[in-house]
Amino acid sequence: MDRQQQQLAAASDVLGRLRMVVLALTRSPHAPDIPDLIVSQAVAAAGGYGGVLGVVRGDRIEIIGHRGYPPEVRARFDPLVIGPHLPLTDAVLTREAIWLPSGEDAGIRYPQMSSNGTPRATVSLPLMIGEEPIGVLGVSFDDLHVSDRIERLFLLSLADICALALRDWETGRDGSERAQLLTLLQTLVREAPLGFAFFDRDIRYQMVNEALAEINGVQVEDHIGRHLTEVVPDVGARAVPLLRQVLETGEPVRGVEISGETPAQPGVLRTWVQNYYRVQADSCDVLGVGALVSEVTEQRRGERRLRQLIDALYSFVGLCTPDGVLVEANRAALHMGGLAPEEVLGRPLWQTYWWSWDATVSEQLRASFERGRRGEASRYDVDIRIADDQFATIDFQLVPVVEAGRVVALVPSGIDITERRRSVEWTSALAHLGRQLNASMVTRDVELCVTELVAPALGAAYTAVGLVDRSPGGTVRLVRSRHAPPELTNGCRSAPLDASLDLCEAIRTRRMVIRGDEASGAARPLADDAVGAGLVCAATTPLSSGSGDPVGALTVAWTRPVQFTEELLARLQTVAEMCAQGIDRARLAEARTADARRAQQLSALSQQLASATTTSEVCAVLADQMPGVTGVASAAIVLLVHETGELVLQHDPLRGGRYGPRPRGPYTLADPVPVADAARTGHPVYVASPDEMRRRYPRVAADFAAAGLHAAAALPLRTSSDEVIGALGVVWDAPVTFDSTILATLATAAELCGQTLERAQLYEAEHALVEGLQRRLLRDMPAVPGLDTHAIYRPADPTIGMGGDFYGGLSLDDWRLALIVGDITGHGVTAAADMAELRTLLSALLSTGTPLVEIFDRAESALHLTDSTLAFATAVVAICDTSDDTVEYLHAGHPPLLLRRPDGEVVIVDDGRRPLIGLPVGGTRTGRVPFPPGTVLVAYTDGLVERRDEAVDLGIGRLVDALATASGDAEQIARTLLDRCRSGAGDFDDVAVVVIRREAA
Repeated sequence: MDRQQQQLAAASDVLGRLRMVVLALTRSPHAPDIPDLIVSQAVAAAGGYGGVLGVVRGDRIEIIGHRGYPPEVRARFDPLVIGPHLPLTDAVLTREAIWLPSGEDAGIRYPQMSSNGTPRATVSLPLMIGEEPIGVLGVSFDDLHVSDRIERLFLLSLADICALALRDWETGRDGSERAQLLTLLQTLVREAPLGFAFFDRDIRYQMVNEALAEINGVQVEDHIGRHLTEVVPDVGARAVPLLRQVLETGEPVRGVEISGETPAQPGVLRTWVQNYYRVQADSCDVLGVGALVSEVTEQRRGERRLRQLIDALYSFVGLCTPDGVLVEANRAALHMGGLAPEEVLGRPLWQTYWWSWDATVSEQLRASFERGRRGEASRYDVDIRIADDQFATIDFQLVPVVEAGRVVALVPSGIDITERRRSVEWTSALAHLGRQLNASMVTRDVELCVTELVAPALGAAYTAVGLVDRSPGGTVRLVRSRHAPPELTNGCRSAPLDASLDLCEAIRTRRMVIRGDEASGAARPLADDAVGAGLVCAATTPLSSGSGDPVGALTVAWTRPVQFTEELLARLQTVAEMCAQGIDRARLAEARTADARRAQQLSALSQQLASATTTSEVCAVLADQMPGVTGVASAAIVLLVHETGELVLQHDPLRGGRYGPRPRGPYTLADPVPVADAARTGHPVYVASPDEMRRRYPRVAADFAAAGLHAAAALPLRTSSDEVIGALGVVWDAPVTFDSTILATLATAAELCGQTLERAQLYEAEHALVEGLQRRLLRDMPAVPGLDTHAIYRPADPTIGMGGDFYGGLSLDDWRLALIVGDITGHGVTAAADMAELRTLLSALLSTGTPLVEIFDRAESALHLTDSTLAFATAVVAICDTSDDTVEYLHAGHPPLLLRRPDGEVVIVDDGRRPLIGLPVGGTRTGRVPFPPGTVLVAYTDGLVERRDEAVDLGIGRLVDALATASGDAEQIARTLLDRCRSGAGDFDDVAVVVIRREAA
């Protein structure tokens, strides 16, 4: 029934009830009990259980009629003083109706009403004639009674009718108003669109309107005096017992539905809603019963069609009271749960089979009903239990039905979205898989994405992937999900490509392999381990790169039966293509990264080799850098001794390491080993597997296998003149493919090593020459009575041998010692030669008695005459004289001497100074300081006091502090100064230091 029909039915009901009241009051115009008649008709028409009628007498209300109240309650009404303390008096005082829809409202507004009993819902109506109240009518209801707009109009109209009847009774008038009311009633009866009839106590028609005559298909006059069953037998069979019930009890019957046939439409089943009311005279004699008839045939047909439609919907639809009790449920809802109506109707919805499986779900629904009672709608997705303890996801809604501002019902409904949600979840998982694959730039991350994210994208339980290794032999590396069942994770980690595994078969045949799907004729039974893991069916799809080459295969398995429909097969193919693209992209990215890293490592190898000056340094650089360049586990160099034809192992990282003992040796060019072949033939040798090593080089195969090695390579080392001087040997502890990239990398490394070794050999030859020269030039200081002397020379690192720093001593006589300390710019042979030339020249000038003040000038003149290559040099010359206890000295751009006096004070001796040798000379003068017994004199080169990160003055200060605390003889003092001043500084320059200690007398 739609809203318009509901309003029409409600209006018809109101009109019928008002007619009954008017009819009863106008049929007994002179009855002495009119007040009780007014009350009884008002209570009956309003549907209450009790009522009271009062007349206004000055400032009081006198109760003149009542119905349905016990004596103790009636006593409380007589008399009532008009004032704001009770609903009846408030209605008279305010001239407005007082509505109390519940006992709770009555108890709150009028607490005194609960003193003698439970308060009820009430309405108090002032009875107005014009602007003045002449009385009041009160009606009480059982518990809740919320009045809508139509109901309130009815009660106000009832009050007007009762006010007229009360006035007639009070004034004793002749009933002209009643006659007017009767005329009005007759007009309403005749013109009303509803069927109306009045029966006497024998159920015979006394009054019929045109509307009912048309419904029955019988003329109005043919009804009068005839029994109901004579006019409409099919309807009368059900209506007569109800009419007699109303006559006997006086209780109206409302809203009863009666179906049947009438002469108007024979053979057509029609339905009417009928209301019956008893009519009494003033003397309370029962006159008969009135009937209001409203045809609802079309409404009922519509309702049946609507019910059929609702039952045909494959969704849950129900009807609940505001308290959540289920009163209706459509067929789909019952069928979904495998339920009979009596199993769920009459129970709170949250306690029914669908919802009671989980306390959280049940409580969520109960909270929705709490909101629904407040007029709030709810909507959310929820899992409910259906038949056979299965579950479905529904889009659930709870919508309140509101009438006159009051929630009168709640309508729950739900649409099964299990498949849609699964599809959304799969699509979301597929999108997530795509995003993660796009973000994965290394194969390991792609493998993790595939094994962890593919299963959700296909609604599966388990995923594994087999990847073709790019190594000889054709193997497949197996990667399983971290959450895979134990029965499946204890298997092999790799397998030959020809193994009888689904992954290998899919790669070989490039076809999908399906297992466990009985609906597919091509399906095969699952393996025992898969069955033990609870798997029901599986599919393995090949993976191909963009160029069509096999990349691997993907296995997806389910723990429930699935049908391999075209849609699922398309999903599998899509996921496989995404995974293949991700693996392909990651491998390309890794290759680019490896190329960049290899280039960077080659650059680092080249830079470090450029600074290597000895064979051992070359080998150390090679051992450190080659694993990063080519991924080798170890590298070694052998050098060819041409005189003997032997290959001498220069660097052996395998000795005592993780790969066991080194291969047996020494080798000659004739030995069947890779490095010998490479050195003898001048061509590289590549061994790709242990089997190949056993076949080609059995002498070293056992050691090779025992060390867990997989591959090896040997490349000749050549000089710039293309002479083979040895070989570079490398080994791998994992399979390797000798592709063009790694071959080029190995060739580049071998070329760099050959050139560096050639340079190192030349440098070592120079080192031998320098060492010989050093031994000849840097001799011990000469002995002079009373003087304890010691000199130390330390060459710079990484230079080898000696450089430009030098020292020298010359005994002039028994009491004088000449000291020379100098520094020639540069290192190596050239610097050593220049140093020897200057040292010899200064010693010669001193030995011939050249005055100290002239010695550097004459040395420069002599160097100029001989066209010496010496550019610049610094030096200090000092003459220690024990006869007069003095030291005379002269600096030529050299760091100052230090003197520790007998009392321990250290002074910087820096008076006698001139520019360094090779620069124009200004004024020159020597210096002289006391040199008594107990004095210590220190001369040194700038390598002792200079550091790259600080000023020279700080280094000299550090030397002063060290000299102040040094003890022992001259050798001990010299070593102390060297240790303290060079510790942690790094060896950036040569160092020479000379200590002369004047012995105590």
